[in-house]
Formats: sequence, C-alpha cells, structure tokens
Amino acid sequence: MVDSGTRIGANLIMAPTGTNDDEKVEIVKDADLILLFPCRLSNRVMKAAKQCKLIQLLSAGYDLMSLKMAIDLGIPMSNNDGANRAAVSEHTIMLILAVYCRLLYYANLARDGGWRLSEEWSIDGLEFWGETLGLVGMGNIAQKVVRRARRFDVNIQYYDRYASMTPAEVADMGVSRFP
Repeated sequence: MVDSGTRIGANLIMAPTGTNDDEKVEIVKDADLILLFPCRLSNRVMKAAKQCKLIQLLSAGYDLMSLKMAIDLGIPMSNNDGANRAAVSEHTIMLILAVYCRLLYYANLARDGGWRLSEEWSIDGLEFWGETLGLVGMGNIAQKVVRRARRFDVNIQYYDRYASMTPAEVADMGVSRFP
C-alpha cells in the first residue's frame, strides 16, 4: 500500500528507430524498464542498463535479442506472445488460396479483357478442397493455420524436427507428420 505522501512517477524517454548504441547506452543507464519496438538491443546496451528490472518486447519473438545476455545479467525479458498470430495465420491462408487458385493470373486476365469464354479458355485446378497442404514448422502460427485450413477439408502434413507435440495432440489437430 502506498501512503498518500508518496508519489510514484516515471519518466518516459523515447528514442527513434535510428538511435545508435552510444545514444542508447546513455538512455538506458538509469532505466528500470526498457520497452522496445522494434526489438533490437545490442549486448553492450543491455550491459549498460544496470538498474533494469524488465525488458519488455512489443513483438512476438526474441529473434533479434540475446536471451542469454539477459539471463546472464539477471534481467527478465518478456515478449508480446501471440499479438499477431491470428492475423498472420489468416494472411497465410489468403496467400495459399491466392497462389493455389492462381488469383493474380486470373485477375490480370480479367483486367486485360481475357475473361471471356472461348474454345481455348478453361479453369484448371481452382478447388482447394481435398488437396494436401504441407507446412514447415508447427509453432503457434502454424497451429492456427491448421485450424483454418481444416475448414477446407484438406489433408495437412507438417515437418518440424523440433515440434514437441504428443501423438495425441497431432491426432487431435487432424494432421500427420512428414515423413
């Protein structure tokens, strides 16, 4: 409980994306919290944040940060897990359908006046239903892609040498591991 005579405050210092490491070192040296997007901090900058109690990334991944350095420094690091996985999985399904159904080809054909029935014209392979979809990886986003793709009654195979799903989880998702 905070008594009425105590004031809790924070100073917010924003740095533009192009800020160099020397400037970042100066900014973080007294920081209790570092909030990042895009999420890039060099080891040198992290070492300069001697008071930091948390590094919060406003992204879904840690791929541009050194988790090992944060652990070595005793600074917890958190990401924004799942913030965009629904949108990314929907976009993935859209792109799969666009490529499979040759959307650009037929859109350009229609734009150029070629969408008229003739003896030479035919639609080939525009049904996704019953086809096989292959996924490389079975992380959070891929699992959302699976849930969306299942609605098209496609066979789904995946390859992920690091996936930690049990056989029961794989069966529940209605996918099969390749090979």
